[in-house]
Amino acid sequence: MRTDPESLMEDLAEGAHRFLGGRFSVVVLVVMALLCVVFVYQYGERTPSEQVLLLESWSAQGRGGMAAPLRAFTSVFLHRTLWQLAANLFILYLFLWFALRRLGQVLGTATVFMCAATTNFAASKVTGAPAVGFGGGAIAAAFFCTAYFPYLRFFRGASARWLAPALIVAAAFANAPEMSIFGVVSQTGGLTVALGVFLLEPRARMSLKKWWLHRQVSDALSEAEDEEQLDRVLTKVSRKGMAALSRKERNFLMNMSRRYRRKVGQRKE
Repeated sequence: MRTDPESLMEDLAEGAHRFLGGRFSVVVLVVMALLCVVFVYQYGERTPSEQVLLLESWSAQGRGGMAAPLRAFTSVFLHRTLWQLAANLFILYLFLWFALRRLGQVLGTATVFMCAATTNFAASKVTGAPAVGFGGGAIAAAFFCTAYFPYLRFFRGASARWLAPALIVAAAFANAPEMSIFGVVSQTGGLTVALGVFLLEPRARMSLKKWWLHRQVSDALSEAEDEEQLDRVLTKVSRKGMAALSRKERNFLMNMSRRYRRKVGQRKE
């Protein structure tokens, strides 16, 4: 066992990481770092009045208008308190990597942000007060982890099918003293988007696979037809010469020549 301070801290951090069960990736770290950077910028050298002004200008608000979708998106980067940020980061650390592994980096990240924006917009509509935070995205990550990997173990014993719902309920009731029951329910508004993606994603993936297979078959048939026509044109050239070719046949022969040179160049690279 290593006893020097730096090695001891590394061992403790690694042990805690294994005990908690969460995982990191580049995308997870980027999302967490972005939220932290905006939080530092949000609180950096600002008076309370300026802080309130920034929250109001970036937050999702009950009134509509052209800026409503933009405010719903920008609201996900703001957090009222350090504890709100820490709770969201902890849930993202536990579950986001697993959600991205199943959905993919692009779709998973876009869905999580969309769920966060939808949650803030729903909360602002129900309560009539500005709403901020990434809670909807954290709840969505927990939902996807439970849906796709229900038997994952966290804290060396708690399975995802029990831990994630408990954290979702805790996140929804985090501001319960300040909100009505409808306001609490609105904190899970992003789950409607998550549920839609969960139900439609397999069908969309299957449709894309069918489209790709159809395209591959069509390309193969088209290439076979081109090869057959090329044989006819070359046979005509060998019998009657280039002068016997029509303008269309000449253009086809030139296009096939360019395609062949392009394929040879790609193989050499």
